[in-house]
Amino acid sequence: MELRKYYDPLDREWVAGWIDSEEVATAFCGLNRVTDQVFEGWLAAQDQLQFVLVNENNEPVAYGEIWVEEESRDVEIAHLLVTNEARGEGFGSEMMRKLVEYATAKLKQTQRILARNEPENEVAAAALQKALFVRMEPVPEDWSDEFDWYWRDLAR
Repeated sequence: MELRKYYDPLDREWVAGWIDSEEVATAFCGLNRVTDQVFEGWLAAQDQLQFVLVNENNEPVAYGEIWVEEESRDVEIAHLLVTNEARGEGFGSEMMRKLVEYATAKLKQTQRILARNEPENEVAAAALQKALFVRMEPVPEDWSDEFDWYWRDLAR
């Protein structure tokens, strides 16, 4: 498995095919529908990095983002999605692991990696815990309390 930057127009076609229902779109990013304009907005953001995890056939099996918060020296892993055919096979955890490795190696000032999760999304919660994230309790007052927050401390 290899992590690579999301850049190829074919990547967009792959990932778009995985978002096959309103339920998947909502779990993926909180929207009812994910349009090309939504993806273009994410790609244009200076503080967001997009990646795909590719298998041995160079086919994407997972998508994820790293959002960089330079002021706080935190990064957040966001918008994690696994292809329909590969769900439940550990690719979500592998993607999390690869994104953490990238943040640790390439974003040297990072002190903490965060991830938020819908409280009812038990599959994502298990993937986060498998990737050694710990549920944050209590959640800081100025953060959204509609999510469960997970974190890993990288303070050096």
